[in-house]
Amino acid sequence: MTKEILVTYASRRGSTQEIAQAIAETLESFGHSVDLESMKDKPNPADYDAVVLGSAVRVGRWVSLGRSYVAKHEAILKTMS
Repeated sequence: MTKEILVTYASRRGSTQEIAQAIAETLESFGHSVDLESMKDKPNPADYDAVVLGSAVRVGRWVSLGRSYVAKHEAILKTMS
C-alpha cells in the first residue's frame, strides 16, 4: 500500500537537508510517494499519512525553526502512528 509521506527538515547549513533527501529517496525506493519540504516552506502535515521530521541541532537542541514547527503542528503529529 502506497502512503503519502512528508519528509520535512530544518537545516542551517545544508547537512540536514542532505540527510532528509537520502531518507526521501530510500522511502521512494520502497514504493512510497514522498514530498521533501523545508519546514520554512510551512508544509501542512495534515495533508499526509505520515511525517518524518528532522532538524539541525545547536547546543544540544533542535534549531528554533524545527522546534516551532513541531509546536505548531503538535496536535496533528500526535495522531500519527
